[in-house]
Amino acid sequence: MNRIVGYLLFSALLLLSISSAMAAELPAATLGPDLMGVDPVADTRWAAFNSSLSYDSSQKGFPFTTNVNTGETNHDTMTKLIQSPYVTLTAGKQYQFVLRMKADTFPQGQTINFVAEAVGVNGVPSEAERHSTWNVSRAEQWEDVYLYVRPQYSRRWYVQVWVEPGTRFAATPSTIYLAPDFDVYELPGGNEAVTMHGVNTVTDKDSFVSSTQLVDGLGNIYTKEENSTTWKHVFPRMMYRRWTTDHITEFQRYKDYGFNGVMNIADDDSAQAALDVGLKYISINVPWIDGTFDYIWLRMDDVYQWAERTGHHANVLWYNVDNENAFVGNYSYQEQIRNGIDTFHLDPQTGKRRHPVYVNNGNVGIPRTYHNASRTFMDFTGSYVGSDGASKGPDLRPGPTLLTQFVSQNQRAPVSVIQLQMGIGNTFIPSLFYGIIMGGRAMSVWRDGGSELTIDNPLNPWPAAFRDDVSPKIDQMLPLIEQPHFTNWKAWTNQFPSVRIGTRELNGVGYLLLSSFAATDLPVTVTLQNRQATKAVDYFTGAEIATVTNGQFTFTMGHYNDGYRVIRLVAPTAAAASPASNDYGTVTNGQTSSNATFTLSNHSSATSPLQINSRTISGTNANQFILSNGSCGTTPFTLAPGGSCTLQVSFKPTTTGLKNATLAITSTDVNNPTLSVALSGTGRAQLNLTVSNSNGGGGTVTGDSSGISCTGGNCTYDFTQAATVNLTATANIASVFSNWSGDCSDSSTTCSLSMSDTKTLGAVFSLVPRARIGTTPYGSLASAYAAVASNGVIQAKSLLFPDTGLSCNRNISFSLKGGYSDTYSSQTGYSIIPGNMTLTGSGAVTVDRIVIQ
Repeated sequence: MNRIVGYLLFSALLLLSISSAMAAELPAATLGPDLMGVDPVADTRWAAFNSSLSYDSSQKGFPFTTNVNTGETNHDTMTKLIQSPYVTLTAGKQYQFVLRMKADTFPQGQTINFVAEAVGVNGVPSEAERHSTWNVSRAEQWEDVYLYVRPQYSRRWYVQVWVEPGTRFAATPSTIYLAPDFDVYELPGGNEAVTMHGVNTVTDKDSFVSSTQLVDGLGNIYTKEENSTTWKHVFPRMMYRRWTTDHITEFQRYKDYGFNGVMNIADDDSAQAALDVGLKYISINVPWIDGTFDYIWLRMDDVYQWAERTGHHANVLWYNVDNENAFVGNYSYQEQIRNGIDTFHLDPQTGKRRHPVYVNNGNVGIPRTYHNASRTFMDFTGSYVGSDGASKGPDLRPGPTLLTQFVSQNQRAPVSVIQLQMGIGNTFIPSLFYGIIMGGRAMSVWRDGGSELTIDNPLNPWPAAFRDDVSPKIDQMLPLIEQPHFTNWKAWTNQFPSVRIGTRELNGVGYLLLSSFAATDLPVTVTLQNRQATKAVDYFTGAEIATVTNGQFTFTMGHYNDGYRVIRLVAPTAAAASPASNDYGTVTNGQTSSNATFTLSNHSSATSPLQINSRTISGTNANQFILSNGSCGTTPFTLAPGGSCTLQVSFKPTTTGLKNATLAITSTDVNNPTLSVALSGTGRAQLNLTVSNSNGGGGTVTGDSSGISCTGGNCTYDFTQAATVNLTATANIASVFSNWSGDCSDSSTTCSLSMSDTKTLGAVFSLVPRARIGTTPYGSLASAYAAVASNGVIQAKSLLFPDTGLSCNRNISFSLKGGYSDTYSSQTGYSIIPGNMTLTGSGAVTVDRIVIQ
């Protein structure tokens, strides 16, 4: 943690906000009994396979010694190698060999090679797996070395151990010891991820940070401009350059094929040319060719000073050191490089090296020699994937050393870079995705041209697919790539080892990454453990791939350039609301409906509490609905798996017509973060009409809408549409229309209303006093006749009556006197009755000043 401490003085919170990988270590897989069963002290079976094997009882191991004059070691050829006893392994299962090594001094040491092998017999071909290497990383301490074996045939296996005879700087005075207690364990399942340990990225890995670069404990790479506060997560796609003089054409070709950076830059002209064509990143090459240190440092410093002059330190991702045979034991050379970097290439903020050192796993495996107890040289590393470039030994079925258990557990430096060979053909894309599955967070390709194919060679099968399909998808995958490559749930396929699978989790959602090395499409059945899902969908398109039933689903896996899949698992919906909608019917404007109760719940199969973050009513008519907490209370609150609570919503329309809104409930449910409950109701407007009669007058109010006819008192009419209603006031024969009141102010007998909301109005009719009996006025002779008592007198004004004739059909006698003035003080004229005046029955009438016309 040395490097991060200095930076925390000014940016602790910034670093924590970027690294999403603060993951606790997961429990290791349970191992069965040791299948090898070799006595840890001595066993006669060792002698049966090794003619010149010695044992140091004080050091408890077989010594590897070196002649300092000749560089020759006692186990440096195939005839002098150490071979373990046989152990019988079963086809289709996965096994772990555990060997133990230590050295008497450090930093001196040798490169020790291991291979697990089964010799072919009776027509069954030979097999060899996990060719591994080991460099001493501390003195006088036993260290475990792991080899993984997946037999294709059931038969006997053994392990061979020897010193690489071609390794330069092998003439060292150290002695390395191999313990005889070889162990072999059967591993559960058929997937690397089953045995992958979690890594605590704070305590197990060292982050690197400067003012422009950050590599977190998982190996994620971030950059930012010097004056910026924003870190950008990147996935470098780097090409080892073709050495030509036409930098522009060379680098433009890399950009055109989907790469964003170039490796092994050794001069300022090349560095500038890379950026000029639009590439974003370069690496400073640490030359492995023979030469004086002064010459090597001159090339490195040339690029650094270019970045210093131009302000392009954010574009310099790392120093690149190839861990080739020539330098695996040259500790003094590496120390010179480290001292130069740590003295002259310092970050102005941290006071430490400005750019991280990336040491590639070359021909001799993960370079643990350079990441010793003081952890001063290597900041992160990577290894070959999908080829035997990392093994320098027998051909392997595709499988990287990248991020296998022994790498991730025994190294302080994060493992980031997927190293690919240009010429691995149809397995290039599957190998790249397998590297991502195993935790790769950058890629580099060795190399364009030279002894390899060029990237624009038409015989090269993968570059066009990388350019057109894969490189853009990597950008879409950045949120997943950033996550830990181990989860607390697992997945298997029925096509292992042809199909490899890995798991990711982001914001509670599970994802699967698959890679196929098969030569044809395959039907693949995926089995999930400790993960519930209802369906699998394509990460890039969202299209459904398959339904998940009892933790399994089957789909067709592509091959070669289509030999990858990224799948999102849709979990059972945790958050639910019931009912999913409610219609309040018709409610009068201004009035409030009864409450509708909605139940919020967390699915009983949920694995964690559900937090309800908010519940609001939204939509065009949101203000027509009223939300109350109910038993849920105020937000935020949580619901345990299987838990529930209620809330209420009522409807109070203020205007007429159909109203719609949505009750929106947001939660931590990753599959359905917002629940939507549809709310609807219809606002009803009322026409409240009062017809009143003054002095006994009367009339009728009618409307052009069906059913409106009010002749007196209070009349109410409902409207659920904002219609326009035209009203007409018609007085009866004895009356006249006086006026409207309330929501109608017209002085005429008509009134027009918009029923967008409730309207209240009145219509007043007044009696016209054309006749009287005593002092009681009447508007017509007919109404007066109906009221006159026997022998009574009707006084009529001098005017033309509206009556059409007068029918006297009561059996009474009365007098009808006409021609009165308005005050009834004298008879000055005549009362005119249009039509006929008839007398029926036994009644009698005495008339005076009456004209019948």
